[in-house]
Amino acid sequence: MDLQPNADDTLLKPIDELGTSLEFIKKSQELGFSNLKEITSKGWGELQRLPGFEYGWFNELVKLLEHYQLLQLLEDLPDGK
Repeated sequence: MDLQPNADDTLLKPIDELGTSLEFIKKSQELGFSNLKEITSKGWGELQRLPGFEYGWFNELVKLLEHYQLLQLLEDLPDGK
């Protein structure tokens, strides 16, 4: 899989430094995530099964990953690893 240059920097950057909404930051923290790498390592299927999961949060996540051309990281993981 070809990642954008500086993809690791983006994936490891604290969520509150990525220009997301305050709601996204709060929900990410509530779900136990501090960066995109932690989120994408779960895969989309596992994320949807997390207690407290919300589709509004997931929608913003997808848009954020698309912006950084990293959406494939979420899609490449099989559901339920």
